[in-house]
Amino acid sequence: LDVNLELDSLIANPILKRMNFAEKVSAIETIKINSLGTSDHCFDYLVSINVSYFQTGALEIAARVSLSYELSSAFKATILSGILDPMKAKKVTTDFTFEKGCSGSNGRCRHDISASASFSISSSASPLVLGPQPGVLTVTITIENHGPDNSFFTRFNISSGDLAFSKASGVCIRTVSSDVTSGILVLSYVRNAAVLGDMMLANTSCQFSVEFDLDSLTSKATSREIQLSGIAYSNAGGPSVAFDPNTENNKIRFSRSVRYSALLSSSGISHPGLLFYTRLTNPKVVYSLNDPVLGGNLTNIIHTHTLANAGTLSATSLPMNLVWPEATKGGLPLLYIYDLKCEPASKCQCEIGNKVNSMNLQLTAGRQSTPTPLRFPTTPSNFPAVVSCNDVICRSISCTVSRLDPFFSINLIASFKLWLPTLNQERLSTELRSTLEVKVQDRPIHPSINLKSTVATQVSVKLPAITTSGGINLGAIIGGIVGGLALMGIIIAVMWKAGFFKSKYGDMKRDA
Repeated sequence: LDVNLELDSLIANPILKRMNFAEKVSAIETIKINSLGTSDHCFDYLVSINVSYFQTGALEIAARVSLSYELSSAFKATILSGILDPMKAKKVTTDFTFEKGCSGSNGRCRHDISASASFSISSSASPLVLGPQPGVLTVTITIENHGPDNSFFTRFNISSGDLAFSKASGVCIRTVSSDVTSGILVLSYVRNAAVLGDMMLANTSCQFSVEFDLDSLTSKATSREIQLSGIAYSNAGGPSVAFDPNTENNKIRFSRSVRYSALLSSSGISHPGLLFYTRLTNPKVVYSLNDPVLGGNLTNIIHTHTLANAGTLSATSLPMNLVWPEATKGGLPLLYIYDLKCEPASKCQCEIGNKVNSMNLQLTAGRQSTPTPLRFPTTPSNFPAVVSCNDVICRSISCTVSRLDPFFSINLIASFKLWLPTLNQERLSTELRSTLEVKVQDRPIHPSINLKSTVATQVSVKLPAITTSGGINLGAIIGGIVGGLALMGIIIAVMWKAGFFKSKYGDMKRDA
């Protein structure tokens, strides 16, 4: 007879079985009985409990022992061999349950687990400014089981978000898992015991420390706040098996806003800084931006805005806004933007849309198939000495700097065409400006001050040279010069004769 004996047969996975034959470290035993007869055969086995596999719900599953039997293949091959009753099941099972001896109703364990913590960084309403060597955040935690029952499978979970776990220290704790993606750390209580090492006895406590690396925040410089929370609990099969009568004293929390030290500055330059122009009124159409009626390439204006980071940490997701005087109140072009670049392009993205070269004009000289008609003002324009957005229509383009590392800079280069057909004001001299605003206050950066750079170009009409109606009388000029020299000689001679240049030293010597 072949007999198979299986422990914990309701759990199919052999790795998760809670019982094993101690001598085999296996849950299955095979027995061969060569001569059964009419007497009983008894077998005794030492069974060990795998306490590490008691997870949630494990205590609620019955511990079943299954015994199945069948005639051996060799016996069945024997002529006129006996057979087993085909109508009778060849399997026997028996169940038993695990008892913990807890004091709650229906055998539930009742334990009041509390948790308290102190932090190496104080909790404050003011932001925590992080520099290039931010160090660590150390959390000293104390958990205590106030009873009345023991706490089985005692755990402590910590959620830290982007703050990365470094290490846990303490003789009464061990690390179960640490998930970098979710920022969840699971710790288990341990004690010096052969079995049920994570059972926390009633009226005992455990103190340990957990360190978190603040470099994990400064390396990205995106998190606005440190948010850390923890909870102590028993993982012994859910509320039907164990419960905590006070679920408010087993939690810890810490939060503080953070800022990253980055010395940002903005500046700008115009090329050219001063522009003189000559306005034409014909032709009434344009084929490219370099047509003479637009001033050729002499009316191209380039404004370069620079955003620099002098250290010490990176700045990320910086929103920028470029503003310039695009048109007059009547809608006539003023500064026509035909190109916008952010360098390096990998660090900056701009929402251009149809705002750049909106007329789709050729950038170089040449004749496109369809000319673009020009609009000229019907009344004299009157620009102030400095043009502002109160005087004209301004337009803006938003850009975002994805990451600006220490000691690096980005350049936003805007190329404009001074639209000459609009400038019919006599003796015009005005200043046209573009501004770039960087909204640092919207980002976790220290110091939190918005930046603004202004680039100005002085624009003046080129006045005609002053000429006389008649010719130049060269003889009169020469005569005037000679007469002046002669008059000067006569004056000097008279002064000499009068003794104006006579030395008084001789008279003083004679008197002596």
